[in-house]
Amino acid sequence: PGIANSLEQMKEQLKSDANARARDDPEKVKTDIIRVGTAVLGLSSLALFFSEAQFLHDNANLVMIGIFVLGYIGIIFEEVFEFN
Repeated sequence: PGIANSLEQMKEQLKSDANARARDDPEKVKTDIIRVGTAVLGLSSLALFFSEAQFLHDNANLVMIGIFVLGYIGIIFEEVFEFN
């Protein structure tokens, strides 16, 4: 019983510390939203690719143009997204 209570207390302390850091730096929240959006877009693109959807076969040229444009957007906004 004592261990579970200590673990719960540690989890709450970690949550509290993370919330305090996020509250102190609003720029961090904006960056996190951009990173999450980029990750979701990337993962959904991979899922579409591996699903071998008929849409990809019918519109292969359009999809390649879209990937090319997204790549250049990534290069242009590299500083905003803070890619390393």
